[in-house]
Amino acid sequence: MVYDSSNKKNIEVDDASFAILTPAYTVLQFDDFDSFLAESDGKIYQYTRKGDKYEREKILSGYSKYKLSDDGKTILFSDDYELKQIAAKPGAKEKIIYGDKEEMGSNSFYASNDLKPVYFEGEDDELFYNKGKEILDDTDDFDAAYMTSFGVLLLVDEDDDLYYTTG
Repeated sequence: MVYDSSNKKNIEVDDASFAILTPAYTVLQFDDFDSFLAESDGKIYQYTRKGDKYEREKILSGYSKYKLSDDGKTILFSDDYELKQIAAKPGAKEKIIYGDKEEMGSNSFYASNDLKPVYFEGEDDELFYNKGKEILDDTDDFDAAYMTSFGVLLLVDEDDDLYYTTG
């Protein structure tokens, strides 16, 4: 429910449970609830207020992992071992970033908040940067990876040594 203080009443948003999407490392803040993005049942929707009710339109489904850009306008996601991007609005067309001819090694990826630096594994455990520039030929020695908000990828190897990328 959203409380409309001008009309002093609650407005039902949806009968299903959902989570409102916000970009990483931001505080949930809205000037109004006329429109917002939310995830429900493995799909991402845009909710738009129309008078005393909300309509929802599907933006995305069938993804394995996603990340919303810091401006809330773009969604980077993976599905079927491809890395894709879509504008965060209904009816937008998906754009393949990587995977048209080769598959990713997993559906996992690491991206900065603005989605400009993106790192992901290829089929043969290579580490790729952005649209497919190889930066490591074998990731088997690395046990963990972490992405900073500004785009530096931290890698921890089996000896607990820490490595980092410089973009």
